[in-house]
Amino acid sequence: MTSRMANATPPVIAAFLIGLFALSAGCSSAPDEVSERDATQQTRPSPDFSEAPEDFSSAGVLGVFSAPGGSAVMLGSPTKESVLPIFINSSQAMAIQLGLDGEDFERPLTHDLVADIMGQLDVEIGKIQVDDIRGGTFIATVFLVTPTDVLEIDARPSDAIALAVKDDIPIYVADAVFDAAGLSDEHLRQLPPAAPGDPDDFHDSPTTPL
Repeated sequence: MTSRMANATPPVIAAFLIGLFALSAGCSSAPDEVSERDATQQTRPSPDFSEAPEDFSSAGVLGVFSAPGGSAVMLGSPTKESVLPIFINSSQAMAIQLGLDGEDFERPLTHDLVADIMGQLDVEIGKIQVDDIRGGTFIATVFLVTPTDVLEIDARPSDAIALAVKDDIPIYVADAVFDAAGLSDEHLRQLPPAAPGDPDDFHDSPTTPL
């Protein structure tokens, strides 16, 4: 038996195929949804974090060192004649040292998990800042660049630095913080010798930084 489609005239077949194509296209995505996605991609913020903000100085991680009662991460700046020590626990020291060495722990640490989640959500760290010191506690901010906005997240400097060293993220420290807590060369010479951190020194640390 000959099918109806076989007996259909070419214009009818063409119209049928055009209608089927239009139906499938409409089910997959509406035109306004596509345009909204395109608009979101086009408006992704692209801030320039390559320069230090006013009253801040660019800083780099000089290393993780043993210190009385724990460890310290040292921040230095090419424009400052002092070094900023931030005292941290052994698990934070391990996370930062692994980031500096470009190595991974046997299982993802908290900072690895956060970085992986941000990657899946198309979120990037633009920069981190050490903004203030209050009652002996350092205050930091992580700047997140999302597909639609720039978010400022309150953070501990140790956590912010652990995230920053994984991807060479810019670090900026308020000049007032350097002035208040920075150590000069003279002060550093008065300190007992410090040994650089080594991941092997932290093998008894919990796998999740506190």
